[in-house]
Amino acid sequence: MKTLFVCLLIGLTSGCATIIHGNHQSVGFTSVPPGAKLYVDGMPFGQTPVIVPIERGTDHMVRMELTGYEDFDTTLVSSVSGWVWGNLAFGGPIGFVVDLASGGADKISPQQVSGVLLPDTQKTAFVPRPFDPTGHSLEVH
Repeated sequence: MKTLFVCLLIGLTSGCATIIHGNHQSVGFTSVPPGAKLYVDGMPFGQTPVIVPIERGTDHMVRMELTGYEDFDTTLVSSVSGWVWGNLAFGGPIGFVVDLASGGADKISPQQVSGVLLPDTQKTAFVPRPFDPTGHSLEVH
């Protein structure tokens, strides 16, 4: 009887979406070329390719940086997950509130971020000219 009461209490006071997928979501990050430094909300998370647990419930700013390439910026968007509506219908208002408070009611999109880093055309490389000790200009063909 005690076990039944504990199970019932847990079921009535927890959200279905929170139980199903928690308050974090794994998001994969890749880049072309690979090896870009990854920052989420300004915090470093290693180099691409990498999978990062992202907190649900809020949008996140993503930046990929690689020397010699323009930065790649995007936003991860948090929106309401379909699980929350099933919880409201079958679990009642307590579970619904738990899901909303914990972030379990949300999902992060996209689930996979593929950044294409373009060569940085603003940083021009120094190209040495051929040297002629006589002081004459040499033409390069």
